[in-house]
Amino acid sequence: MFNYQNIFDALKQHSIVLAIKMNIFRENYNKADSQIRIALDKWSDDRKLLLIAIKMYHDLQDWDRFYELYEQMEKFYPNNIQYKLGFGSALLSSYRYEDALRQLIFCVENWDRDISNSESLANTYARLAICYGYLGKWDLLEATLQKAERIVTWDLDISYGYLLLYAGTNSFERIEGVIDKQIEKHPDVHALYYWKALYTQYYLHDIQGSIRWYESALKRINYFKQRSDRWYQFFSSQQYAGPRHIVKRSIEACLESNNPNKALWLIYISKLGILYSGIDVRILRIYFDILKKSLDTAEKKCRRMLKKNLSVSTKVEYWILLALAQVKQGKLDDGLSSVNKALGLNSEKLEAWNR
Repeated sequence: MFNYQNIFDALKQHSIVLAIKMNIFRENYNKADSQIRIALDKWSDDRKLLLIAIKMYHDLQDWDRFYELYEQMEKFYPNNIQYKLGFGSALLSSYRYEDALRQLIFCVENWDRDISNSESLANTYARLAICYGYLGKWDLLEATLQKAERIVTWDLDISYGYLLLYAGTNSFERIEGVIDKQIEKHPDVHALYYWKALYTQYYLHDIQGSIRWYESALKRINYFKQRSDRWYQFFSSQQYAGPRHIVKRSIEACLESNNPNKALWLIYISKLGILYSGIDVRILRIYFDILKKSLDTAEKKCRRMLKKNLSVSTKVEYWILLALAQVKQGKLDDGLSSVNKALGLNSEKLEAWNR
């Protein structure tokens, strides 16, 4: 007799996956989370289900769950370079450099050079070099960057690796040369303008000059939006040049130069890029209130937002802002309580915000 059970199980699994996708599309994340947990209890090695879940937790910035499922993916697909590379890049972006190192070393040592994209291999070497840089291993950083450059002549991560190398070895005079040379060759890459702004602000102590470079970086972010989504998302996802970091730094520079109107203008012109990246402009406006010492206003705005139905990552943002406003008002116990609530939700998000 024909066994229909396998067919019924397959149909049930397919319908659950569709339901999860629909709830994610409708932003009903609590329901999707519940369905994912139940489904993975039964089909723990289902690649499609794991990938859907990993992407959702990444987008929600629920890093604990994200890493848990990536490790589960590794257990079932231990030699998959694509998954190893994705996991290593995520660990690098979350400042878990020792963990990222193991993943990226595996990738470069086991890369199938006959069928794999050479640019991807070069970028993997560059990210491995960045790990070495953050761990202070300057000789390995330089040697790994040279391996990357033998494959391709330029990659954004290669440029950043050299900035780390020169900064870590106190070769500051070489940093500006690297940035200027790359801007000349790649005038539309917003990360390069952001690095130039940072260098101008912190090494040349030219605040007004840095503001102009920050503005150029923000304009390039909107430029990438007009191109393909994949191209824009690649550059805007770089941990050292995300839209939030650029806007935060530009606001700080504008207020340091006693130009609050310019800060508001930069928030305005960057709206498209910020919204496209899933960043709430209201968060930046509250941060602006804190920097210009409108602390009571900032605290009230944070408390009002925390009463709403927000994602975990957005709640962390508002708890951090509330803590900043409270500490600057001398409410140290309240500030510590707010920080603890943010940490309870997501400690890595807190670290990322304060970069």
